[in-house]
Amino acid sequence: ISIIDSSSLNGYRSLRNDVIRPMIRDFEVNAVQVTDTLLFVDSAEGYLSSNLALLDFSVRREIFEQSDRPIITKVKDSPPTRYGKHADVHNSLIADGAVIDGTVRNSVIFRGVVIEEGAVVENSVIMQNSLIGRNAGLNYAILDKNVRIAEGRKLAGYITHPFQLERNSRI
Repeated sequence: ISIIDSSSLNGYRSLRNDVIRPMIRDFEVNAVQVTDTLLFVDSAEGYLSSNLALLDFSVRREIFEQSDRPIITKVKDSPPTRYGKHADVHNSLIADGAVIDGTVRNSVIFRGVVIEEGAVVENSVIMQNSLIGRNAGLNYAILDKNVRIAEGRKLAGYITHPFQLERNSRI
């Protein structure tokens, strides 16, 4: 734990590359073969690609539908997702309480997110209570909670270098 804490304080981003690999020289490191699907989240890139991998039903099923590994979470009741007359959604996971009136493709949308008319969100993860304004565009982006993207803004990253915004950001 102290090694992980000091690594975080030193700005390391990858548990695998920045912490475990250098430890091989100084410590005995063992491995276990995993035959199940494994989504390795040790960086922003890993977080985005792991979330996008969940769009594949077989991956989602293997991870979440295991009787010996129940998922236990805090319940937060929300109204059903509302799809407006301009909503166009393809291959996405959208949580309850979202309001979609734009285009969403290959993305994970959390509770309470609003995507206004004309907005296009692709290959992205948008966390709860964020707002994507009219005619805005996102591609390969990770938005933390309560982010606001103004009308007409276009923001893009790449799968290996996603565009990221921290909590409560305004653009």
